[in-house]
Amino acid sequence: NTLVLPVGLEEEIEKTTAAGVLYPNPAGNAFSLVFHADNNENGLLSVYDISGRVLQSSAIDIKAGLNHLNHDCSDLKQGIYLVEVITSDNKLTNRLVITR
Repeated sequence: NTLVLPVGLEEEIEKTTAAGVLYPNPAGNAFSLVFHADNNENGLLSVYDISGRVLQSSAIDIKAGLNHLNHDCSDLKQGIYLVEVITSDNKLTNRLVITR
C-alpha cells in the first residue's frame, strides 16, 4: 500500500510531533501511524487496552524525518485502545477504535 498525503499534510505532521496521525480510525484489521522524528533510532510500538494492559508490543526502526508504520491489529477485539510509540526522547500516544 502507498500512502498519498495531501499537499501540506507532510509539513503539518512535522509540526505535530505530539501525536502524529493514526488512520483509519476507527480501524478494522490494521492501522497506520505517520509521525515525524528528528533522529534515526530504535523505538517501541505498544497497544494497550483501556485498563492499561499491554496487548501488543514490537520494536520499530525509526528514521529521521517522516515515518509510516503499518500495524496489524486483526487479533484485537472491537473496542477502544491506546497506541503508543516510545523513543529515547519522545512518547506519542493515540486513541484507537476498532470496529468490525
